[in-house]
Amino acid sequence: MEQTYSQSEKVIALNVDGGNVPIFLIHGVKGQAYISPHFIQILGEDQPVYAFQASGLQRPKKRHCTIEEMASQYIAAMRKVRTRGPYVIGAIAIGSVVAIEMAQQLTAHGEDVAPLLLIDPPVAPPGERSWFRRVRRGVVDRIRRKFSEEKLNRQLENDFRRISAAERIALDMTNQEAVEIACRVAYDFRLALNDYQLKPFTGDVFLLGSRGRLSKGGRLRAKLKGKVEIFDIGETHDEIHDVNNDRFAQQLRISVDAIMAQL
Repeated sequence: MEQTYSQSEKVIALNVDGGNVPIFLIHGVKGQAYISPHFIQILGEDQPVYAFQASGLQRPKKRHCTIEEMASQYIAAMRKVRTRGPYVIGAIAIGSVVAIEMAQQLTAHGEDVAPLLLIDPPVAPPGERSWFRRVRRGVVDRIRRKFSEEKLNRQLENDFRRISAAERIALDMTNQEAVEIACRVAYDFRLALNDYQLKPFTGDVFLLGSRGRLSKGGRLRAKLKGKVEIFDIGETHDEIHDVNNDRFAQQLRISVDAIMAQL
């Protein structure tokens, strides 16, 4: 893989060239910066792109405890790159929850936020489940971590190897310490998501979704109260990573162009 980055960074510059307002991209459930060369190629050389990675990857003792904290820290990192809005924020899958929280924090402080770019968000984030299911999930997760952490880490490592081999992240799988830290960070993110409940979001959204998720509507969609442009990008979530998925490439390009035209 040609692209690598330091674990000491919180926001990764994927492309600094171009005249457009930069896109700040939030990771999925693993907490790793999303760096798929296919994704960057679709956006083109004229589109600056930065991607976040979860804080615990740099300082293992400072892992995120809440989604609100994660959003606040990402905003601080983003402001070091771009001191003032408008801010263009995108997200992969469950990262959509963080994107919405960031947008709400920014607008509460009078900042200008462009329509969000949400790529195949989940039907119902963990925190949007029923009270009983959230409590049960949180208890089960904590028990599993206490008594079966080694087994859980093996499962996560297998996931990391799969997506690293597909060049969707740049985690050095030969560095066992970094892999173990990444596993803990991914698990903490899962716990934080379970404890977080979305507030209604009144901003505009470009939502690129797989048919399997779009057909279900869901609790996340119900929280989107602004204008929502919806694009079908394929049958399943995995298709967004398929280099032959022309539908995704076309709709992503249309969405980004539309967002930039509003700035």
